[in-house]
Amino acid sequence: MNLQVEGTTLVLLTKRYPFYPGEEFLELELQYLSAFFQRIIVIPTEFKGSPQTLKRPLPDNAEVKHIPAIPSAHPIFQRIKEIIRIASDPQALSWIGHDLRKSLKREPVDFRRLITFVHLAIQLKKMLLQSIKNEPGDFLFYSYWLNGGAIALAMMKQKKASLRAVSRTHGYDLYKERHAIPYIPLQLKTIRNMNRLFVISNHGYDYLLKQDKSLKEVLQLSRLGVEKSNQVSKPSSDGIFRIVSCSYMVPVKRLELLIEALRHCTIPIHWTHIGDGELRNVIEMQVQKLPKHITTDFVGNVSNDQVIQFYERNPIDLFVNVSSSEGVPVSIMEAFSCGIPVMATDVGGVSELVNARNGYLIPKHITPKDIAARVERFSRFQSVEINLLRLHAYNTWNKLSNAETNYETFVESLLNIRKEKGGL
Repeated sequence: MNLQVEGTTLVLLTKRYPFYPGEEFLELELQYLSAFFQRIIVIPTEFKGSPQTLKRPLPDNAEVKHIPAIPSAHPIFQRIKEIIRIASDPQALSWIGHDLRKSLKREPVDFRRLITFVHLAIQLKKMLLQSIKNEPGDFLFYSYWLNGGAIALAMMKQKKASLRAVSRTHGYDLYKERHAIPYIPLQLKTIRNMNRLFVISNHGYDYLLKQDKSLKEVLQLSRLGVEKSNQVSKPSSDGIFRIVSCSYMVPVKRLELLIEALRHCTIPIHWTHIGDGELRNVIEMQVQKLPKHITTDFVGNVSNDQVIQFYERNPIDLFVNVSSSEGVPVSIMEAFSCGIPVMATDVGGVSELVNARNGYLIPKHITPKDIAARVERFSRFQSVEINLLRLHAYNTWNKLSNAETNYETFVESLLNIRKEKGGL
């Protein structure tokens, strides 16, 4: 049965998707979007490569519109050009004025960041309008991140109230505390000029409401999700305790903390890490100092399907996440979909998934020795306790992270926004 609504076009702003790397979890959501929208235009706003670059396959009714790369850093002469362009755009000046006092109160870099954000937004706004000029269709604009793309959409909607513009927000684009200098330009003004902001966690929803209660009219909880696995993972049966982690190898993931914890473990452990990143060489050097009864394997970057296949085909006892900051990790949803218990730090929206029934929720500032003690305690659980934890892990996925439930509800919300008074 064809579920697509005739004449509907979704304009989806990403960072790089469908080009590699990153935004892997968008691939599944796009399958649901393509089932209901007749046409999807994907615009990777931060992609700087050639349109011929290898990219991930798209649904038949989705296409990529490549726009010229917008530089993210400029020499002095280019900074002057930015200011001249902004000065010639009354709307841009108005938006600068909105955050001017806030940006000048802090570090000088805050003002430079504000200028950069607005300049990127007006450039992107211009390119967006050009890219859809003379295009037929009933448009709904959707920014996957609350970033420069969302600002551009908010500016467009401010000019034309009937335009329909929405955004998601996740972690880095939501929590200013995740930035070295805690400032995200124009965040609240952008949200106020959207039809809807879809927040992936209750924690993020409450975080924004604390800043402005009037945002309640715009905010909507909309969780991400993963598909049902073909089979659940099995626990180890050979006396080796197997843990797995899955993330980019970047500072916020604190893999060095996990390595230090493993140094304190006295039981045979095999640690598999899935993912790559800037700290890989450092991490690989650090694990060489682990005792002989601790073995490791670094899988590197693989697709989401390959992650699930690994969980299905290999015994795994515990998934571990010791990040200092998170939204709601898709990696934890994937582990739960395979019935794997999780130990994770209580940051962001993690506590909405992880609890004592399906794993361990640990403090953000936990010590390596305390992590080691919890891992060893978990390894001593009897089979009845382990099976119960694994059952609750799977049930948590089904209740909170089932892709079919979450994404169909999300698409329904988008289609309802499309029908709101005023049209597109």
